[in-house]
Amino acid sequence: MPDNLHTLAHSHHPLGVECPCGRRALVDGKVLGAHDGNMTELDHLPLKCSVCGSRPKVVRLFYSQADVDAFMGAPVGRVAF
Repeated sequence: MPDNLHTLAHSHHPLGVECPCGRRALVDGKVLGAHDGNMTELDHLPLKCSVCGSRPKVVRLFYSQADVDAFMGAPVGRVAF
């Protein structure tokens, strides 16, 4: 089953998104409406890069802070989606 907002709400970590232009960002699940029972698939979220306007090529669910840190440790800017 694809990852969804219900799963994001229970992960207790932000959603990681990466744009084709290389920018990465973390998005708080509450902003996206993540809550128990919301089965909206992460791939169907209306996200787009605030710089180039593209949809993210990667939407990543994290299960540990170390994974979040590793994702954001890449040499790219933090940009709001």
